[in-house]
Amino acid sequence: MEKGYYQDADVFWSAGLPSQALRASSPKGRAIGKPGNSELPAGSPIERKRPGLAYEGRNFWTTHLVKPVLTWTTGHYRFRNTELCSSSVDLTGTPVAPLSGELSAKQTERFFTGERSKVKPINRTIYMKLLNEILGTKYPIIQGGMANIATGEFAAACSNAGALGLIGAGGMNAETLRENIRRCKELTDKPFGVNIMLMHPQADEFAKIVVEEGIKVVTTGAGNPGKYIPMWKEAGIKVIPVVAAAVLAKHLAPLGVDAVIAEGTESGGHVGEMTTMALVPQVVDAVDVPVIAAGGIADGRQLAAAFALGACGVQVGTCLLVSEECPVHENYKAALLRAKDSDTIVTGRIGGTPVRVLKNRMSREYVRQEKAGADKMELEKYTLGSLRRAVFEGDTATGSLMAGQVAGMLHEVRPVADILDELWESGRQRMHSLSELC
Repeated sequence: MEKGYYQDADVFWSAGLPSQALRASSPKGRAIGKPGNSELPAGSPIERKRPGLAYEGRNFWTTHLVKPVLTWTTGHYRFRNTELCSSSVDLTGTPVAPLSGELSAKQTERFFTGERSKVKPINRTIYMKLLNEILGTKYPIIQGGMANIATGEFAAACSNAGALGLIGAGGMNAETLRENIRRCKELTDKPFGVNIMLMHPQADEFAKIVVEEGIKVVTTGAGNPGKYIPMWKEAGIKVIPVVAAAVLAKHLAPLGVDAVIAEGTESGGHVGEMTTMALVPQVVDAVDVPVIAAGGIADGRQLAAAFALGACGVQVGTCLLVSEECPVHENYKAALLRAKDSDTIVTGRIGGTPVRVLKNRMSREYVRQEKAGADKMELEKYTLGSLRRAVFEGDTATGSLMAGQVAGMLHEVRPVADILDELWESGRQRMHSLSELC
């Protein structure tokens, strides 16, 4: 494995593998001092100066403890004005010494043995904070704000279980949104937020209600939230829009958003064209705000992959539909549990309104008619009221059973707390296994 070095004056401190101690050598490779156990020798030059990071392969290391602080895979860069992780644990949950201060390009420049690496500086901050540190939640997970499903009660249950619960305003009017917000406040003292679909005819009223009700996090979809951002920021609201392309994220970042949710086409409901695997790293490279991955995430393997792509957390929806607390009809849940890997279909792609749902009589006929050239008015007879029929009446034949491609990974109905805990713990275990493997 290539070795990286931390430069302190004319001394390079070399970080070995996790099971090894730090050792020092001069630029010409002459040994300076003996390897310690887990700390540098007392009084060493590096201890008298500012703390920094050594870099090896894909891992960052503190200069005082041989512990990985964050697995990062964006390439061989030198980092300028890096915001250091304030957490006392790394991604695998292992306690580490907290870091502080900023590192200069010189301090964090990567070196190979014997020569300086020709690396390109980047002009953006590398955010090492996880989403739970940003939002004040237990887990770096957001519950998707699913219309007609994400009620105040469901958002409260998800927040109490450790995620950021969201109330989905998409299926509400101004009065019911306010009622759901107040109900959620009664049921949880944990952070929660509101999702606003900007194409909603009452979006302007929703934007004012979240301010009046003291909401601290707003996610948005289906539009540009720019005209609301000054009002929201003045009220101390964190603004997190959902994007389906890097170009949209790049447009929104300068407006003052706090993060973006990069949602791949694997997700349920309204979708874009790009997959999560392709979308997330391109959004990470395009903006200087934290990126949250969404679409195709239901277990720890996918959670670990999201972090590897550069995300600070994830948003999930489909895997929570089969929670005990989710208010969808039992027939809806049963259909999800029966679903296989290829049992979703996208309606409306030809007409520019793509929605991913489970295959059933309605969705198959919709796609057939769409391909035959049916106009929007003719197609609307299939979808009008279809989501409500699925959610409230359990109509699995003509209802719109919105679900992502991970539906085939769902096998039982469980408490939402169990789903979130397993998602996070299995993700940590996967990241720990990968760190040892690499």
